[in-house]
Amino acid sequence: MPAPPRIVRRMLPSLLVLLTAAPAGAASTTLTILHVNDTHSRLEASGPRDASLRGTLGGLEKAAAVIAAEKRTDPSALFVHAGDVFDGDLYFDVSLGVQELLLLQDLGLDAMAVGNHEFHSGPDFLAGVLAEAWPVAGGVPLLGSNLDLSSYPLLTTWIEAPFVKDVAGVKVGFLGMTTPYDLLERPAPVVIREDFAAAAAEGVSALHAQGAQVVVCLAHLGLPLSRALAAQVVGIDVIVNGHDHVALARPESVARAGGGTTLIVSAGEFYRWVGRLRLSFDGARVRLLDYALLDVDAATPAFPLVSRAVFPLRQEIAARFGDVYAPLATATATLSRESDHRFATRDSAIGNLVTDAYRAAGNTQIALEATGLLDDDLQAGTVVAADVFHVMPYGTPELSTGGLAVRPFGLATFRMTGANLVRGLETGLAIPDVFLQVSGLRFGYDSRAPEARRVLLDTVYVDGHALELDGAYTVTVNEGVLAFLPQMGIEVTDVRPLSVTAWEAVGRRIAALGVLEPVVSGRIRDVAATGD
Repeated sequence: MPAPPRIVRRMLPSLLVLLTAAPAGAASTTLTILHVNDTHSRLEASGPRDASLRGTLGGLEKAAAVIAAEKRTDPSALFVHAGDVFDGDLYFDVSLGVQELLLLQDLGLDAMAVGNHEFHSGPDFLAGVLAEAWPVAGGVPLLGSNLDLSSYPLLTTWIEAPFVKDVAGVKVGFLGMTTPYDLLERPAPVVIREDFAAAAAEGVSALHAQGAQVVVCLAHLGLPLSRALAAQVVGIDVIVNGHDHVALARPESVARAGGGTTLIVSAGEFYRWVGRLRLSFDGARVRLLDYALLDVDAATPAFPLVSRAVFPLRQEIAARFGDVYAPLATATATLSRESDHRFATRDSAIGNLVTDAYRAAGNTQIALEATGLLDDDLQAGTVVAADVFHVMPYGTPELSTGGLAVRPFGLATFRMTGANLVRGLETGLAIPDVFLQVSGLRFGYDSRAPEARRVLLDTVYVDGHALELDGAYTVTVNEGVLAFLPQMGIEVTDVRPLSVTAWEAVGRRIAALGVLEPVVSGRIRDVAATGD
């Protein structure tokens, strides 16, 4: 299997001797756990496109074939999801995640963590989607042991307490975690507890009281917090990680407090891989048998059950958004949404493309975009409008004549002072998801400096002119950034919505360019970096 991008390898010696070997002669049971995370409504494949402009990598339409094949081989195999079904694709905008939830249920999903994206539009929206998917009892158990639902009990219809399932005579317990550290999630009045380790410990105790022999935690926390959870909480055998879209080629083995070891697995994003973890349990000890990230690639066939569900939704997309699969341009190489932190240059190829498009659409001096709102790369080869939407998939739920829908973010222009601009840049430097990509602006900063003092004022230039703190500047952003500015303490004036959506503006620029090059220009630089 080719090494997946952004992959994390942890070849620890203890990996092959997890929790010590089983006693000689002890009967053992093999447990198989199939897992995905951060799927974001990718019902069909994306990535590089073939001659017919169909995507070749990932997507539930293909991943379902892998899952079904594994379940034919091992009918008792468990299938779990570590959270984030909402947002990410035009399929979400036309089905609100309902179709994906139903398909996952049909594929035998045993449990799913509640991800931060499930709360991006608030608990009422989440409850409405769940009521549409599962109006009566019997849906897939949703788990969030650090969710306090006391002020919003409606969600208890679907979000369950930790539970135990008998698998081939072994009692397997499940609990889930939701990250409390996403600025875009709006769970109120639901409270996401920040003491997630304590909440997990409570969940493990409840599972052991129900007789659980093996405990699996679906942790939508991101790898650093999943590692902390593994080290701090006694009794978790497996953590299925989500939130940071990491693909682990091998499970990480983490020594935990009080002795024993916890395995962490994570399967990337967008159904690009299906993780398969196989364990042996002898009644007392858990051992790792083997692990694989199963490729969902060009050679993977589509699964008929999903294809039949996807076809009418594809027609809905065409009716609402037009032909989103017509060629716009050709990318000579992949345009990444990330910058390499080994080097001083911190603007990204996607960030530059998007903000340049915003600035042109708004005819302003500056354009800004939050890195956390850029969700995918543009792959080398033919680029279509659906690919552009994957880069910037966010929108606003609203009622229309057809019912509840999601309207993609529009653009808006406004005026702000140089001092407020610097305040915004400083906030972005302090919060990774808010880190601002820019157009019409150049600045340097020192990541070693204290928060709110990182921007180097003498390096900030707008249109080639030194920034004036009391000067007024015109700026273009999307509605998501505009809504977030008051939380950053940033004042703006003369706000004017534009008629074009953010992804349409970027699509038009891409079409005008015809050929895309992955360009980084050094418009953002960290002077603390050693590389150049």
